[in-house]
Amino acid sequence: MFLTTSCRGCVEIVSDLVQLQEKYRENGLEVIGVVYKSSASAAEGRVYLDAWLNQHCAKLNFRVAVDFTGQILRLWMDPTHCAVPTSFILDRGGKVASIDPMSLGDLC
Repeated sequence: MFLTTSCRGCVEIVSDLVQLQEKYRENGLEVIGVVYKSSASAAEGRVYLDAWLNQHCAKLNFRVAVDFTGQILRLWMDPTHCAVPTSFILDRGGKVASIDPMSLGDLC
């Protein structure tokens, strides 16, 4: 799931991701969030992201990476012409099975 800290919808969808991870963890699901936050360094981005997650996502049960340059965001998002939040569901072989399902709530 690609998110930004300035997107209101991104904050709202995190609870769906927490539920999804909890429900399907035993089946091998691993939710990974990638948050774009422009910063001078990865360490600076991580400090900001940790504070943001503590404020908005206290019950977080999945990994979250910070993309402080925007490079990861561009590599995944530019070809799809999607906006954040966008989810990419990968199959067990690492291939994209779905992009941006209509509602993650339907999966929870």
